[in-house]
Amino acid sequence: MPLMDAQITQMRATYGTHMHDRCTLSVRTDTQDATGQPMPTWTAFATDVPCGFETSPFKFRAREIVAGGEGTSEILVRARIPISYYDNIDQNDRLILTKRVGDTLTTPETYEIQGFLERGPAGLVVNLKRVEP
Repeated sequence: MPLMDAQITQMRATYGTHMHDRCTLSVRTDTQDATGQPMPTWTAFATDVPCGFETSPFKFRAREIVAGGEGTSEILVRARIPISYYDNIDQNDRLILTKRVGDTLTTPETYEIQGFLERGPAGLVVNLKRVEP
């Protein structure tokens, strides 16, 4: 039996109330430098977007991978965002975490979108990789 419109609306409202973080969504555009090499730039197109970060290594797929035994790490996390952004972002874009549980971050955290967006009836789940400054 398919979900009724009222059920989907309620699911999305509930999903939204569990997004206690805020982020900025940035779209990638490519330009060329003086030698003709592509230079990616990211431009913010949506600010103060509700999002929910899952940063615990014991939840979902959030984990830290140590590469090559050199002590370098790659932080992978998942975030939830409203479904209304489904057609506006893809894996070339970035998400910048600006507030965590209501507190403004001194240094915003930048993440690349990894893979395809996971669309559910209530919202999106986005797999992310931390971009070091």
